[in-house]
Amino acid sequence: MSDSENITKNSKKKLLSEHKNFRYTIFGMIYLHQGFIEVFMYIYMALYLLSFGVSILYIGLSIAIGNAPWIVKPLYGIISDRKGFGKWGRRIPYMLVGSFFSAILFFMLIPVNPFSAWVIFVSIIAAANFFNAFCDTATDGLIVDTTDPEKRGTAQSICWGSKFTGYVTAAILVGFMIEIFGWGLYFVFMGFFLLIPIPLLLISQEPRFNVPEKFPTQDLKDTFKQKLVWLVLTFFIVSGMGLYIILSMLPLFLSLEL
Repeated sequence: MSDSENITKNSKKKLLSEHKNFRYTIFGMIYLHQGFIEVFMYIYMALYLLSFGVSILYIGLSIAIGNAPWIVKPLYGIISDRKGFGKWGRRIPYMLVGSFFSAILFFMLIPVNPFSAWVIFVSIIAAANFFNAFCDTATDGLIVDTTDPEKRGTAQSICWGSKFTGYVTAAILVGFMIEIFGWGLYFVFMGFFLLIPIPLLLISQEPRFNVPEKFPTQDLKDTFKQKLVWLVLTFFIVSGMGLYIILSMLPLFLSLEL
């Protein structure tokens, strides 16, 4: 009997590497969440803050500080690669914790006035993005761990298709929801929406890897000695700045006479 059969038999969970549609469903849900969250972070959050009278300067700071946890995403990947939790694995625990606490933090936004309690608001947003980024990183790792190399293009197309489905759906749905029911219900919706993958993750089993937990300091140094890495990083930093400045400031441009 193979190791994967032993895992499935003993744990009575679905081994993700052997259940293609099940794992694609999980990946699609996580990326769908990314689309919904980013529409709020980069578009609707500016309008939300504006409705409370927060200045343009503090709106920009809110977006910058709130999304800062994504900058150190490589560190989350290294931790997920090296630090597992026994039979739970090295990806699913981070996805569970990330989904759960992101949801809780969206609930916590409901009573916070971002004008009078700006520091609290930004702290919650930054914490939510920290857990969201960790969940996203672990999901990317799980895609590689559970998908054969020749099928990874299919997996990524499902993920990114789901993400932009989230963008389009959220752009339409959130506007209607806020106009009719207000921001409070939107945050409640987002909180419950982020909890949806948790039952599926609880019955999932990832493949087991014997990976040393020693921090790969030398590997990290060698990576950043390569010119190509710095060129790619520079490209994505510059292009990302342009894209997200446009996404973040466009709603303000349409709402204000600047």
